[in-house]
Amino acid sequence: MSSPPGIFVDDFERTENSDTIQAIIGRSLILATRFDLMCTQLIRTMTIREAVQNFRKIDDEAFSKFVDDLYSYTDRLSLDDTIKSFGLPGSPKKALHRARKARNQIVHSLCQNLIGCIEMDEFIEEGELIKKISKLCEAIAPCVRIDVASIKN
Repeated sequence: MSSPPGIFVDDFERTENSDTIQAIIGRSLILATRFDLMCTQLIRTMTIREAVQNFRKIDDEAFSKFVDDLYSYTDRLSLDDTIKSFGLPGSPKKALHRARKARNQIVHSLCQNLIGCIEMDEFIEEGELIKKISKLCEAIAPCVRIDVASIKN
């Protein structure tokens, strides 16, 4: 009988250490997801704020279409485009793009090569994964508390 094609993880062992590592990875993913959502909420808030400033009486149907269009538009934006649309200068813009890049690493590549019994991985044994996650989270954390009132038109 031939061996499995290698697509199934069969060397997974759950230990206290592996649970800790997975919890750290999970928390970093929660932070990255929160940053992404905060940026989407901010662009929606800015759009609504602009609409309110240009307020004119509209009926329920027109308002419903406005909300549907807003969500449809913002759901299609990449995080990069969302951040660009804020129109922020210098250091706030750089901080958001640094956070975006950290978020992308967490979401798209952090766990790419972690399969099976991850605590046996040399990268994890040397503590490099936790150091990397800490560095990425440090780039994101300051940006999840964006003060909408500080954004100028």
